[in-house]
Amino acid sequence: MGIKLGVFISLLVSSLLFAQEQTELEFKYTGEDLGKLQKFLLTSDRLGDFQLNYHGVYSYFDIYFDTPEKDLLEKGLSLRMRYQMKPGEQDSIRFLFQLKSEMTSAGGKRYEMDETELEFYKLQHQGELVALSDILVQFFSESPDQTLTHQQEAIVNSIQQWMKQKAGGPVIPFLGLKHLHPQLFTDATIGMLQPTCVGVTSRRRINVYMTFSEQESILRNLAQMKRPKSEMPPLFRENSDAFWLMEATYDQSYFHRIGANGELKAVRLTEFEVEQKHAKSDGLDLIRAFDRALREQFDLETELRSKYRQVMDAEIK
Repeated sequence: MGIKLGVFISLLVSSLLFAQEQTELEFKYTGEDLGKLQKFLLTSDRLGDFQLNYHGVYSYFDIYFDTPEKDLLEKGLSLRMRYQMKPGEQDSIRFLFQLKSEMTSAGGKRYEMDETELEFYKLQHQGELVALSDILVQFFSESPDQTLTHQQEAIVNSIQQWMKQKAGGPVIPFLGLKHLHPQLFTDATIGMLQPTCVGVTSRRRINVYMTFSEQESILRNLAQMKRPKSEMPPLFRENSDAFWLMEATYDQSYFHRIGANGELKAVRLTEFEVEQKHAKSDGLDLIRAFDRALREQFDLETELRSKYRQVMDAEIK
């Protein structure tokens, strides 16, 4: 009975992770031409065979977590809680608890395991039961200076207590850690997770697409970028001729790395990335074609590291 129950639980966890796991193909760039590229993206509607649709600036607020020994960093993983929004658009607010792998090659695959309904998780904070989503908004309502504010420290303590309580529960990123490295990421290890850096990103988002009227032979057997209809940009909801291929983003980030004694060290990042979720081999051909078109016009360098690894690798004077 015990063996059968164990097998059942293992299959249940695997199916749950498979349902929540996303695969994305990604190219990421840095380099001296990033400023020139930003101007181009904001004023142009075409790059070679690809059409561009700029659809605004979004704000992303992230808290990254790791063990005291930085086990996730060592294993090529990152774990973050994210609050994102487009200023002035209430419907754009999203919350995310995400486990993500590092990219190992340009145009390579990265894996994501997401917990998205953070408003349903409640935690104790200062004697009240508060939604995890609301606590993230509270955290980023203040700007830290040399250290986290007292309110932010209290919020971090509440989140850490929640993690300890949920370490053995069906929280997707925790299940993912146990699935990938079962000997390392036990309930006890997950219960020791602590914040390692916090950051704010200003993200300019650009849709990369083609039209059936111009490229039917290429698009006939492709699958579009997958998004709930409510998250589809108006261009693709209203124009059946437009076929959404990729999402491009120009990010300017300001992070604080949290030191052993709680002191904060500032790290600034600027990068451009292109990603395609749920892509197959034909999608890889297209994202590589877009990469070639970019490099023909701009002097760009390939960046493989996630924001988390860049922040942790940064030399701080």
